[in-house]
Amino acid sequence: MVYCRCCGGVFENAQRLRRHHLKRRQRVIALLNAQDAAQNANAGGANLLPNNNFHLPNAGLADHHGPAPDDIPFDHNGPPFGNGLDLPHNNPAPLVPGGNAPVLAAEVDWRDIDLDALGAEEIGEYYNDPDDLDDLDNQELMEGLEIDNEDDAFEPPPHPQLRPGVLRNPPVMIDNWDLVGEADFSPPESIIDDASIAGDEQDPDFIEHNGPPGWNPDEVPDMDDVDLLAFLREVMGDLADEEWIDIFERDVSETDRKTLKCLAARLRGHFSREIYDELRLNVCKELGLPSDFVAWRRLKVLARGLESRAYDCCINSCCCFLGKFANDVECYFCNEPRHKADGQPRRVFHYTPLIPQLIGLFQNADSIKSMRYRAKHEAHRAQHPDLIEDVFDGEIYRTLRRTRLKVDNPYRYFDSLDDIALGLGTDGFTLFKQRHKGCSTAWPLILVNYNLHPSVRTKLENVICVGVIPGPKECKDINSFLVPLIEELEQLAQGVTASKVASEEDNFEGDGAEFILRAFLIILFGDIPAISKLLLLKGQNAISPCRTCTHSGTPYTLRRPEHANKIIYYIPLTGPEDLRPIRPEDLMYRTHRTMLRSYNDLDAATRVGVREEISKNCGLHGRPIFARLGSIDLSSCAPYEMMHLIFENLVPNMIEHWKGSFKWVGQREDPYALGGNQWKVIGELTQAATRTIPAQFVGTLPNIDIDMGLYKAEAFSFWFTFIGPILLNGRLPREHYRHVICSSFNQPADSNNLRHYLSMREIVIWCLQFEISSDEVDELERMVNEWVVDYERLYYDHDHDRLPACVLTIHALLHIPYYIRKTGPLSTTWSFVVERFCGYLLRPALANRVRVYEYLDNFIRRRAQMQIVSRSLNMPELITRPSPLTVEHGELISTKEEIYEFHYVLGLPVKKPYRPTMQTRRQITRYFGPVEGWPGVTFRELHGRLAWDTMIRYGRFRMASGGDRVRVAALIKEDSV
Repeated sequence: MVYCRCCGGVFENAQRLRRHHLKRRQRVIALLNAQDAAQNANAGGANLLPNNNFHLPNAGLADHHGPAPDDIPFDHNGPPFGNGLDLPHNNPAPLVPGGNAPVLAAEVDWRDIDLDALGAEEIGEYYNDPDDLDDLDNQELMEGLEIDNEDDAFEPPPHPQLRPGVLRNPPVMIDNWDLVGEADFSPPESIIDDASIAGDEQDPDFIEHNGPPGWNPDEVPDMDDVDLLAFLREVMGDLADEEWIDIFERDVSETDRKTLKCLAARLRGHFSREIYDELRLNVCKELGLPSDFVAWRRLKVLARGLESRAYDCCINSCCCFLGKFANDVECYFCNEPRHKADGQPRRVFHYTPLIPQLIGLFQNADSIKSMRYRAKHEAHRAQHPDLIEDVFDGEIYRTLRRTRLKVDNPYRYFDSLDDIALGLGTDGFTLFKQRHKGCSTAWPLILVNYNLHPSVRTKLENVICVGVIPGPKECKDINSFLVPLIEELEQLAQGVTASKVASEEDNFEGDGAEFILRAFLIILFGDIPAISKLLLLKGQNAISPCRTCTHSGTPYTLRRPEHANKIIYYIPLTGPEDLRPIRPEDLMYRTHRTMLRSYNDLDAATRVGVREEISKNCGLHGRPIFARLGSIDLSSCAPYEMMHLIFENLVPNMIEHWKGSFKWVGQREDPYALGGNQWKVIGELTQAATRTIPAQFVGTLPNIDIDMGLYKAEAFSFWFTFIGPILLNGRLPREHYRHVICSSFNQPADSNNLRHYLSMREIVIWCLQFEISSDEVDELERMVNEWVVDYERLYYDHDHDRLPACVLTIHALLHIPYYIRKTGPLSTTWSFVVERFCGYLLRPALANRVRVYEYLDNFIRRRAQMQIVSRSLNMPELITRPSPLTVEHGELISTKEEIYEFHYVLGLPVKKPYRPTMQTRRQITRYFGPVEGWPGVTFRELHGRLAWDTMIRYGRFRMASGGDRVRVAALIKEDSV
């Protein structure tokens, strides 16, 4: 049996499949001829495109993002112009520029066209009975194909409007959502966010070139079918049609595989089109690689036509013009016009659909096996019910497993082995900057596939990206950019018909089978500003600033000139004037039901003042768009994640405390404030410690006194956990030192004079564990509660003037155990993957500063296409870097290493043959005597049996399975570190 990829049909043999393809092709040819004839008749027989030269470098098509060339008349009822051709009066007027209409289809394949939807009158006069082709033999089939290629009347599908491809502002079903309104004032949570950079050190405002794209390689035009065919005809002449047909060939050739490897290298290396042409026309000429445009178009065909959707958006990235904004001609927030003078959008947001990317995961047997981790983990949990190792051990997932998808349907969430659990993360990053601040931002929207094992799910090749919200500023209505994703998630919740290949995980016969694909979003992750945008939270501008509990904050008027009269709410457990202290155990947690009740109260408020008062009390701007998803628990779906909460907020804030410069409360006379000379010594010792710390532990540690702005989460984590306890010992007052460094078990059990000064260092170590038991979570909760109480006593001291010491990130520590119970270990939801992906996007952003956002959009789309092709063609090397490592004796070794059965890996430098000294020979001879157990053999005889001329000397060795690494002393001395 042979499976047809284009329609899903099953045929007895390859001959039947070829006949099937030929029938479809003949019908398409007939249809195209009919359309061409109709178009020629409509134009009065005039040749509207003389010499087929209709896409010159300085010209463009009428539907292109640029001015139309003079020799192409527009199709409307106006007076004649250009070359003076009169158009019939019955020609319809064109659509309004920028309207919600599809542009030219970009993914047309004669085997993909839905022929059943075509009327019989469209093809009846050209093709009478396609079933007669069943009587053709193989020779007639081949002759038919040859006749098609030689038929001068046949033109490859230029762009028939049969199936929409790239959509410009396609309509969406979601047309209403709550808005944030005026952006709230948000004070910096850490000293890093409050960094002040001189004006001359900031980069200038980034202004992207918005003219029509040309042939310059920096313009990176993404050509549609018409443009590409015009380019091929201009460059290749009559050979263009043959090249065009090859693009849509379903059979994958060896040249295709070589081309895909080159394209994968381009995606990884981001080298230019000139370099690609230099390689394919010189060094790689024998490979027969196609041009850059043809290669990318072929990739899209092999990726089953995956294409992005283009939505107009504000030039300042305030919102996306869809749904409620679909017909707006200017931005709702900044009043900037939507279109340029020629009617084209000023900025575009490209969305790469999620569903095709998820279906691509099931086109490879190994990928299907990897996706079954979730099901296997449930079996593992049945044996270890008290252990929390992953998101599937959290209460959110366990509750969904007991919840019906619909009340009248017995199907529950994740009942199918193929159901996918997803997490959504986002964060803004600066594209071009000189130091810390920048004027060009982008917000990638990434999804993590929790069905994969935790060790691989956050690797870049497994991260799914559906788009990048363009800059240059932060979006004011992120919901408008999320509408296409939410609509797809709603479809996936109901189930989408998909196909998958056979694998050992499934019990069915044949090459493939259909199944119902479902995917559910269960977790949102990101830093506090990102989550506030996603869930429409007011943060410290609300009386209840915490997104987890309803604890009321204490108002504080900022005194700095730039924030004069700004009131924000800090959130100590006990306010300055409160007589009764509040215990952490008494905090009232939000629930999904109370969140919905607050949303209903906001919706019921008809007066603006009443709505603002409700919003300020509950800390919510409105109902987030994620409320449409039944799999989301709005009260606990967005855990406080460890990377930003501790490593990028708590640790630098504590260091500023100890420097006596924390926000507006730090005083040099504070008992915990160290003098400048002490911090000078601490900074120098930190920098000097880099020489003796293995690079696998941490990167370079700069001087923490003068270069703390260069520290990232990894460096803060290592310094706070390993360096700080040594350098702060004897410098911080004993009480403050024990509060930060010493753990509770260091205190005498019978000590009544001293409190248990719990260590934040110990808390960090517990939070970093990949698995934790329920009892350990209870103990962690006790440690955190006592640490926060002690922090407020030592640094806040219930003084109103010192309220800024009680930032939200200190209060959020109290909820760490709560979120571990809800969503699993913190390592499964932290934002390292978001930061890594943002850094991953910096390289393509820096590769093109002319059209940076278009370049990023092309990169995201092509990356998704490459992921699909990699799995469907079983070519994992397309999405992972080629590794020089090989497996021998179960160990990965490089080509420069040797491994023997004793499981030691020997490495460079290698010297052979090696002539040992007499002393070395005597030592080796003495070693072999007792080891080999040769009784009665004299020293001289044993020395003579050894083959000294075959000896090899290695400069380093390591133990297999991640053991120790040892280098000879000579290498250590020559090391530059």
